[in-house]
Amino acid sequence: MPHGETSCVMLPHVLDYNLKVNRSRQNVLAEAMGEPNRPLADSVKNLVSSLSLPTRLRDASVKKDLLTTIAEESMLDHWIATNPRPISGATTIFELLEKAWEVQKFVNAAYQFSPKGRTSTLKDHADRS
Repeated sequence: MPHGETSCVMLPHVLDYNLKVNRSRQNVLAEAMGEPNRPLADSVKNLVSSLSLPTRLRDASVKKDLLTTIAEESMLDHWIATNPRPISGATTIFELLEKAWEVQKFVNAAYQFSPKGRTSTLKDHADRS
């Protein structure tokens, strides 16, 4: 599975997982996307869907019986340690993978990403924190 597709599928679930520790940062990004009253994970999921990219692991041909192996091997990746919310082990990764595999297919053909004329940039928001 290409990295870009992995990000499309997993990012909403990782954002949900990390919300407890970085809500204010996610709120800044949601505002920059023109959706300040929507969870960032939902905005990202909408954007991915509007681009006709996969929103579930099974849509990317990932077999469910591989989730345990993927979770275990993911723990070997040094980037796991940099996650904003600590990941205690493969069980946590497996739970995220399972959500990404099981989630109801998201279809929102009417959604179109638009920053609605916002003039600020992500850097402008980052400078305020």
